[in-house]
Amino acid sequence: MLHFITPEPECKPASCQWRLAAAWIWGVVVLYFHSMSAKTLVDTTNKTSLQQPPRLRPMGVADLLDAAVQLYRKNFIKLITIAAVVIVPVSILDALTRMLIVLPLSSPEQYLNQDSSVILLAGQGLNLLVSLVGTAALYTLMIPALVWASGRSYMGQSSGIWAAYKTALRRWPLMAVVVFLYLAAIAGLSIAWIVPCIGWLGAPALMLFVSVNMLTLLPAVLTLENGSLINSIKRGWVLAKHIFWRAAWFMLAAYFFSTAVTSGPSAIAMIIFLLLADNMALGTAINAGLGALMAVLYIPIVGAGLALLYYDARVRLEAFDLELMAKTEPQPETYSRHVPWVANKDWPTLLILVGVCLAPIVLCTLAFLLMAGLGAFLEATGG
Repeated sequence: MLHFITPEPECKPASCQWRLAAAWIWGVVVLYFHSMSAKTLVDTTNKTSLQQPPRLRPMGVADLLDAAVQLYRKNFIKLITIAAVVIVPVSILDALTRMLIVLPLSSPEQYLNQDSSVILLAGQGLNLLVSLVGTAALYTLMIPALVWASGRSYMGQSSGIWAAYKTALRRWPLMAVVVFLYLAAIAGLSIAWIVPCIGWLGAPALMLFVSVNMLTLLPAVLTLENGSLINSIKRGWVLAKHIFWRAAWFMLAAYFFSTAVTSGPSAIAMIIFLLLADNMALGTAINAGLGALMAVLYIPIVGAGLALLYYDARVRLEAFDLELMAKTEPQPETYSRHVPWVANKDWPTLLILVGVCLAPIVLCTLAFLLMAGLGAFLEATGG
């Protein structure tokens, strides 16, 4: 059967233009919706991948520092904003109170008709008060907020600035009690330090032991979990005790890292302060500003590292990674509930700490004996 193809009638120029315009518009609409659907698919995939927890594994000190820096870089704006909320106001108040101390000393002739001693004492008192309040806010509010935000981000969960401080404020009374108990323990050990022999060696070792066990993981335990005060203190103590040396080395590495980061700007601030000797108020303000900037930049790394230490301890002690892989609900207090505060395996750690505290005394004694012997030898030989 034959089919005859009849040619289409030629269209007029105006109708052809309308058809081409309609086809072009339809193509643009199709491409737009196609690209939007592809973008939605990509965003959904990325969001799903971000919500998935990381591949948890035991980490060494170098791995912890590297992971903390990477976590800091991924959440840079959020973490430095959390730090700035506390550091910037405290630094401004600190600079203002220090100016009350500096101005009477730098320009005594301007305060000759006034009681400059009252201004000086008021500045010293207010500066001490600002320092105490700022330190308390840093350890009981800012560090827990940084740890919570870093831990949630590391596990692929949502975390915002307001949510971080909301959680820190909700757990603030417990964190304040922990800091008070820690200071009370350190004060008691400081008194025991005056006891000859035993106190000289045992008190510093116990100070290090208590400091690492109470300060490293308790911010994470209090904010990332919802345990009671006693359970949280014991849980943080047990987890930190299990990774004591790793936590101690991490804190030491974080201290040297912060020193390396801030040493250069601190030297610049000191040079500026000396160059502006005629205007000590301006030098004080610049010094405070640089100090606040450096604190805002490096303290979030410490908070991220403390959050990673917490998850590393749970991976090592509670197989937290296997629980996540099995999609089971982790039971955070199952292990620590049955572990004593001080076990037999903790005594080697305490003995090593005693040796660490004894080492400077032994080295100083040997250096003194060496210098005395060298002096006696030179005197005997007439050298």
